[in-house]
Amino acid sequence: ALPEGSPLNNNDDRIVHVQLKKQFPTLHPGSLAVFSQYFGLGPLSHLGCCELRQLWILKVAALCPVPEGYEFKFDEASAAAVFVDNAAGVASKHHPLDAFFAGLLERCMARYRTFEVAAIQQAKKPVALGGQVAFFN
Repeated sequence: ALPEGSPLNNNDDRIVHVQLKKQFPTLHPGSLAVFSQYFGLGPLSHLGCCELRQLWILKVAALCPVPEGYEFKFDEASAAAVFVDNAAGVASKHHPLDAFFAGLLERCMARYRTFEVAAIQQAKKPVALGGQVAFFN
């Protein structure tokens, strides 16, 4: 995290900087865009209502500390983050909780879409299901 008022003058978009505002971490929109791509949602400008309602998950993932037993290292040669599992002695370029956040994102989006379809069914409007359109009476 960078202290409040620190300039973000790093041109490497592979590095996510987090600024503090009144001791609370804030995420730069560019960082949110990187996490949106990383978790498979695509560009922020193309997100639908379902995806936009799940941006909180991306924010939490971006600000999540490294779990106990892991160590964050920065590979200066490749400018890549490396996460080391000290117990197993293995390193990865993926945060140890990435799979958790990807699963949470998937479950929350599926739940939202279920509610969305239920609301459309109550309104008796056509619903797109994959490549088909279904009508509910």
